[in-house]
Amino acid sequence: MIQVEHLSKVYGKGENEVVALNDVSFSVKKGEFVAIIGPSGSGKSTLLHILGGVDRPTKGKVYFDGVDVYQQKEDQLAIFRRRQVGLIYQFYNLIPILNVVENMTLPVLMDGREVNQEFLTELVATLGLEGKEKKLPNELSGGQQQRTSIGRALMTSPLVVLADEPTGNLDSKSGKVVAEEFRKINEELGKTLLMVTHDPQMASRCKRVIFLKDGYVMNDVRKEGTEEEFYRTIIGETSEKHGIVELNSTQQEIVKLLLENNQLSAAKLVEKIGVASRNIESNIKKLKELGILIRHGSPKNGYWEVIDCGKKNNEDTE
Repeated sequence: MIQVEHLSKVYGKGENEVVALNDVSFSVKKGEFVAIIGPSGSGKSTLLHILGGVDRPTKGKVYFDGVDVYQQKEDQLAIFRRRQVGLIYQFYNLIPILNVVENMTLPVLMDGREVNQEFLTELVATLGLEGKEKKLPNELSGGQQQRTSIGRALMTSPLVVLADEPTGNLDSKSGKVVAEEFRKINEELGKTLLMVTHDPQMASRCKRVIFLKDGYVMNDVRKEGTEEEFYRTIIGETSEKHGIVELNSTQQEIVKLLLENNQLSAAKLVEKIGVASRNIESNIKKLKELGILIRHGSPKNGYWEVIDCGKKNNEDTE
């Protein structure tokens, strides 16, 4: 369905030259749910924008169902963007003076087509927006605004949905709700979905993860086993092998030891890594904030482990 061949993108010239993507190649089959993960500056958003027809590559090809996207004329490319691609952004990009339904149906009306009212009603229900149809964006929660933007992306019945950090501006509770909506989009509506994210837990909900760093594809892993097992694989790939998640060396060592030993106390981590306890504690706190670690037991005598993705727990509060 999607074929990317030797894709490169360079911004600027001479001393100001920045290589955002470097010889990137991969393919995506119809119905796949793919995460693109990597640190800031790795080329994730650039790749998504090129796939969506928003930004032209410096070199390489992008094919959708055998059609060379960037060999099309500008008017054909505009139609491609309107009809074949649904874009979802981190900051919603809703029109503030339009209500939920008006925002969702705007792309269809701008394309000169009639709104499928039956599909609209079904989509509003699927996204949990019933009763909110007439609300303006400033009357909605962050999660409701993001679900509205998801609905807007789906109203044109696109060939593929591209999401750029869709939970990056949400709290953890709203993020989980939006993550569930993406599962529905993929499994129940059968949409092909590519999602850029920094979040290993969000990525573990996908069926495949492409790891980017410095404009290169570092690895391409498909889900095997449970969501928890896939999460652990992603953590191992990002923090231990390639440093794709933005963790410092101590944080990477903590994650590596916990993956090897399953559970360790803070004192045992200090002993194994050989740095000051204050250093370990501050880095554990950061890993906890990133949703990578969980503590069991009391703050003084408890132990830490890499979080079991998708499971609830009874962690003590600090």
